[in-house]
Amino acid sequence: MILVHFAVSSARNFPNVSPESVPGSAPSSVKRFCTSGIFRIASTSPCSFASTGAGVLAGATSPNQAEASNPGAPDSATVGTSGNALARVAPAAAVVRGRLRINVDPFFARLVLAPRLGKFLAAYPELSVEIVGRDRLGDLVTDGFDAAVRFGEPEPSALVARRLLETRILTCAALSYLAKHGHPAHPRDLGAGRHECIHYLDPVTGRPFHWEFHRGRQKLRVAVSGRLTVNNVGTMLGACAAGHGVAQILALGTEDLLSRGKLIELFPDWSDERFPLYAFHLSRHVPPAKVRAFLDFVVGSVR
Repeated sequence: MILVHFAVSSARNFPNVSPESVPGSAPSSVKRFCTSGIFRIASTSPCSFASTGAGVLAGATSPNQAEASNPGAPDSATVGTSGNALARVAPAAAVVRGRLRINVDPFFARLVLAPRLGKFLAAYPELSVEIVGRDRLGDLVTDGFDAAVRFGEPEPSALVARRLLETRILTCAALSYLAKHGHPAHPRDLGAGRHECIHYLDPVTGRPFHWEFHRGRQKLRVAVSGRLTVNNVGTMLGACAAGHGVAQILALGTEDLLSRGKLIELFPDWSDERFPLYAFHLSRHVPPAKVRAFLDFVVGSVR
């Protein structure tokens, strides 16, 4: 049995914390919203929650390794583990049972997890799963969650944080918009009111995110303008695909819109900024089998 429901809140609350559980500090480029490609492997060592227990999921033996990525790779995200994760945990199906309650980013739950949950449930017939879509982490203990899967760098917390993947930030528009307003040749062309840009609200500050563009070590911030501001990824994608303006989105979960030509990436040479997806759980020791199984499944789902 699986229960799926969503709750929306503009606030984010992170419990107390232990910095050693977080692999590195948040770079200035980390920002954005809870949204969404294709992936490159962050490590070549075979590693998963099932096989490593409390080890860093990204196949690393140190926080620095967990942070590593390959900016030269052509893919749009970094996956935090290698191999068939679901296959590795399948033999433990006999001990994966009971009720599993997970706090998940709504966009990730809808576009990435939902189409694949049938395979996970089939692998663990004695497990009941409740997926709760929220735009904040909250307090896992008070809210009764076994684990959480969230976008963005972790705040200091007593929770154990494991990086699962990184996805590219893309700047996109619809063909209908480009036919009317023209195709900008450079990110700077979006400034000075020359294009209608869709703003996305930062749930922490309540103000729109700044627009940044990364190419290798180059970082460019552009002051964009636009009359539409949203706080929901689905609304932003729908408005962008309908031709209402230019938007900055995460590649993960939007592959279909891009492959079908509903959205056009404007600056492929300026899409090196990455946004991470993390898993959070309570125990500093080996997490319960049902949590390990689910997190291995998540990693396997985004390959």
